[in-house]
Formats: sequence, C-alpha cells, structure tokens
Amino acid sequence: MSLGQRPRPGNEGIRADLTSFLERTPNTVVLTVPTALNPLIIDRDLSSFLVEGDENTAFCFVGDVPYQMAGQGQGYEHIVERNAIAREVCSRLGIRLFALFAALDTENLSEFREHFIDMIHLRPRAYPLVAQLVYDGIEDLIG
Repeated sequence: MSLGQRPRPGNEGIRADLTSFLERTPNTVVLTVPTALNPLIIDRDLSSFLVEGDENTAFCFVGDVPYQMAGQGQGYEHIVERNAIAREVCSRLGIRLFALFAALDTENLSEFREHFIDMIHLRPRAYPLVAQLVYDGIEDLIG
C-alpha cells in the first residue's frame, strides 16, 4: 500500500489492532494468510475448477459464498495488503512472522487447489506442512 492510499475495505484498522494485540500478548507468532489464488489465475474464470466432494476433492469459492470472478482479484489484493501490514508490524515490533502465503504459494504448482478446499481455507492434509513450518520457526525456543 503506497503512502496516502486508503486501505482496502476490511483492512482499515488492522495495523492498529495488530499492533495493540501484539504489544499486549507476549510470546506471539504471526502467520501470513495463504491463498489458492495467485497472479496467474486471478483474472481467469475458475468456475470450471469448482467441484463438490469430500475434504480431499471438493473445491468451492469461499465456503458457501457463490462464485464471483470479480471477487478473486479483490480477495487476492485484500490478502496481499493484509500480509504486507502484518510483515511491517511484526518487523517493527520484532515479532516472528511465518510466511504461510509464500510457503503455500500456488503460482508454480500444476494444481492450485492442492492444499486448499476453497480460495482461503486449507485442506486437512496441508496441516502437517503448517505445523512443520511453525515448528521449524520456533525450534530454537523449544529447547
């Protein structure tokens, strides 16, 4: 977000809220928000990728929200901005930040739905990856 640019709706108070929370809550780590979306697909009609099924095969837009192609770009930009705010706040306060957004980036995957049940929610099979990332990042604190 450039200087003077207004935050996207939903991100207006995130910097102040996150700062306040982190200053009040010791021993906190922050994770960036991952997404199935990436710059190569946010302008594509992804309706053909939406499928019903179980937690291993289903893929929907966002929960039970009806598919909106325009919502893809807006959602992606919202997440990118929110992650930038989190990185800035954590850097300023010296808080550990784990880059789930980067670790689960779908841009170079042949299947962008691999770890996601929708645009923002992880499949259960992705949980061990998240746990490993956090563990690797706090291993020095464990003993």
